[in-house]
Amino acid sequence: QGGILLEHFYWGSVFLINVPIVLVVIAINAKVVPRQPARREQPLNLLQALVLIAAILMLVFSAKSALKGQLALWLTALVALGGAAMLTWFIRKQLSAARPMVDMRLFTHRIILSGVMMAMTALITLVGFELLMAQELQFVHQKTPFEAGIF
Repeated sequence: QGGILLEHFYWGSVFLINVPIVLVVIAINAKVVPRQPARREQPLNLLQALVLIAAILMLVFSAKSALKGQLALWLTALVALGGAAMLTWFIRKQLSAARPMVDMRLFTHRIILSGVMMAMTALITLVGFELLMAQELQFVHQKTPFEAGIF
């Protein structure tokens, strides 16, 4: 599916594969899942949510920039420090909040923490393997993106 799009269209078109699936899931969800009353006791703090998103993006950007070596090392380190500082601020704010958006104390339970770590390890391993496999099929075995996708 993605290989056909890569061969014939702009690379960003692979993200459009999910649009019909999401529309079907939303329609089924509206019919099947019962309505729940809104929980007013846990409001969304938009500023903290934006800080968390920015922190994660800065950390990912700095990691990718460090691996590519395109930016100056001091600039990459500055972005990473900024992201780490924002993430630290978010965590401290959540720990001190009466009604946190994310209950950070959950991660003090060994069972929950080990489950999160195992899920992250499995996800990172799977994504790495899929990337390695796609690159080997295309660059070593000279397969087209479509052929690699079918494989």
